Amino acid sequence: MTNTNPSTPALTPQRKRWPRWMVAITLGSLAGATALVWAQQVGGKANARVATAPRLVRVASAKAGDAVQTVLLSATARPATIAAVVARSSGYIADIAVDLGDHVKRGQVLAVISAAEGVNDLQAARALSSAAEESARLATISRDRARDLSAQNVASREDLDRAESEYKRAQASASAARATVERYTTLTGYQRVLAPTDGVITKRYVDPGAMAQAGQTSLFQLAQTTDLDIEFDVPQSWASIVTPGLAVDIVSRELPGKPVAATITRTAGAIDATTRTMRAEVRISDAAKITPGSQVDVRIKSARAAAPVVVPARTVVARADGTAIAVVQQSPAGPRAHWTKVTVQRDLGKDVEILADGSVALGAKLVLSPPANLADDEAIEIAIDPPAPAAAGAGSGSGSGSGSGQPK
Repeated sequence: MTNTNPSTPALTPQRKRWPRWMVAITLGSLAGATALVWAQQVGGKANARVATAPRLVRVASAKAGDAVQTVLLSATARPATIAAVVARSSGYIADIAVDLGDHVKRGQVLAVISAAEGVNDLQAARALSSAAEESARLATISRDRARDLSAQNVASREDLDRAESEYKRAQASASAARATVERYTTLTGYQRVLAPTDGVITKRYVDPGAMAQAGQTSLFQLAQTTDLDIEFDVPQSWASIVTPGLAVDIVSRELPGKPVAATITRTAGAIDATTRTMRAEVRISDAAKITPGSQVDVRIKSARAAAPVVVPARTVVARADGTAIAVVQQSPAGPRAHWTKVTVQRDLGKDVEILADGSVALGAKLVLSPPANLADDEAIEIAIDPPAPAAAGAGSGSGSGSGSGQPK
């Protein structure tokens, strides 16, 4: 409807205003979305640049190993002969004539065992032997008389046979009695314990007054130290090299700078299935001044047909297709890593020896700790190690006396 009243002003429509806080939120959302889109675009470009960049690796060089391989094996120096002196007569230890460390000769008295029972048994055996000898003497006389009477046809053949039988029985009884006397005499002699061989008393088990049982009580241990047997176990990898006659060096831990030259005396000739080692032995004289029972080292050397290649252990990787090393090869586009199969011969700790079959050349650059996902013929970038820091005090002489390094 039209306003016909001229005094009334006309109504004009007013625009609706947005609150300021709503405007701020809207502008902030737009700015955030714009920044997110820009960041994604920039990050995608950066990731593309990283994906196409060569992998950064550290390398080491392959070097030649020793032409002569050496192994040091732990061994024990044992006396060539060790004898256990055991009581052969029962009784009490009446006296001990030697002590620990004494050098004795064969047949020397070591101890005396007191056994009154043995003496009484010997006396009884001697009495029985005397009676048996007398019976044998009378049987001999009766046999001879029977033979004479039989020859004169005075005695019958039956009397002669009876006399012959009594004679044989008496002789057998006399022989048994003499054997009993000899047995008790020998047992009585065992009351004096004698050294079975020359040597040194290395152990003493009894004291005077102790009870000894025949065949059960150990009295001494006697060792013959004029010769020493060096016994040691050879690993399976060296078993074919260690043979009788091979020259070795015996190194005493008390005298490390004075090795003793010797040769392998004997070997077991077979590898123990449990330990995978072979027992070997070296015999030396006591002139070497090695203490019996001490631990020594046997140094064995062997020339190789070809020197092995030595590489850091960190370059060797066990892959699904075998043991391999990533070798750096130069190309027109830059260095690239190539996986090469190798055969490990010996583990040296930080380094390993690999077979010198031409797979890895001396001086070749090898990737240290290659990643598992390193592909064959992948482009790499070799990291340059920073120079080693200068030694402490180097180049400091010019300012040492001026005090320029001190705060003022």
